[in-house]
Amino acid sequence: MAVVRGLGLLILPLLAAGSVFVWFERRDVPPAARLQHPPLPARYQNLKNPLRAPADAALQAFLNETGRAGLGREEALRHWLARQTEEGRLLYQKNCSHCHGVAGAGDGPMARGLRLRPANFTDRRTVAAVPEVYVFWRVKEGAAGLPPESTPWDSAMPPWGELLSDEEIWKVVLGVYDVAGVAPGK
Repeated sequence: MAVVRGLGLLILPLLAAGSVFVWFERRDVPPAARLQHPPLPARYQNLKNPLRAPADAALQAFLNETGRAGLGREEALRHWLARQTEEGRLLYQKNCSHCHGVAGAGDGPMARGLRLRPANFTDRRTVAAVPEVYVFWRVKEGAAGLPPESTPWDSAMPPWGELLSDEEIWKVVLGVYDVAGVAPGK
């Protein structure tokens, strides 16, 4: 009886320690077969950032509002895009920097608590490798919009389309590229 008790006292702690080890084992190494950039869904294929080519009425309203009514179209577009990008940077800092970091390096204060590290936008293999519409899709639909071949990375990206309008998301897209200091891919 004493031998059985002794074995129990030895085996139970070993089983508990093994369970704890397995539970906390690192699982954030991606599988080799995962797609880095899954294909853009068909419904997004023909979208373009409308803030890069505003309607004449919107541009004229902007010029009147900012006291720049006498500017030529090229100069007006430059000021328009600067305003939209600044608003996008502010939306990015408010909504995205907690995970993706102030400078877009994937090192925000919430990043450490996530199983999968947020995308580093300053890495030329991320947003600089894809067109703006791709970033729009990923922001709008988040992890829920990823196709099955993108798993099992378990992205924590929320679907921002539930909280932000399409116009705000396009501004965020401008802000992401600006924060990261990269141009959109083609």
